[in-house]
Amino acid sequence: MRAVARAAVSLARSRPIFPSAAPPAVRHALRSQVRAMASAPSPSSAFLEVAKERRSYYMLKKGSPIPDSKIIEIVQEALKQAPSSFNSQTSRIVVLFGADHDWLWDTVLEVLKPIAPPEVYPNTVTKVNTCFKSGHGTVLFFEDNSAVKGMQEMYPLYQERFPGWAHETSAIIQFICWCALEQEGLGATLQVCVAGFRHP
Repeated sequence: MRAVARAAVSLARSRPIFPSAAPPAVRHALRSQVRAMASAPSPSSAFLEVAKERRSYYMLKKGSPIPDSKIIEIVQEALKQAPSSFNSQTSRIVVLFGADHDWLWDTVLEVLKPIAPPEVYPNTVTKVNTCFKSGHGTVLFFEDNSAVKGMQEMYPLYQERFPGWAHETSAIIQFICWCALEQEGLGATLQVCVAGFRHP
């Protein structure tokens, strides 16, 4: 019985995909199916296309194709869905629009003025005003140090790793937000926060 089964399997595997004895219409239909399967996008293709479309846009302007409430919804969902080590959820986000957004970038210039070289500062002002303050809003990403410390105390074996894990989670959230906002027609750029914004 086993010998017969092995022979049947061997025979089945030796048959060509498009047997020459098959009618032309059958061979054509089979070839069409194979081509369709080869050209069909894989389940990951849509996600990878979103990642490819994400770009840095520096010449930003006021106005948004979606309501501010939708921007906040996107940010909240990114924060909720991003994985974090031990489900620590130490990331925090602040979203600024209008006068609050303008105030932030004015404050950035105030912080930079005493530390930037005098010959460089005018160019810094121009860049901030035309590339960042000129935008519709700002999304600020923070890590709650007290929450990170709490995780360190809860899991002392990994206490040295939690700060790094927290930054990795923040990076994931930033990437999700950036890609989602891009899909809604919003340009964005990622900037590193200056030390003057560190909360004591």
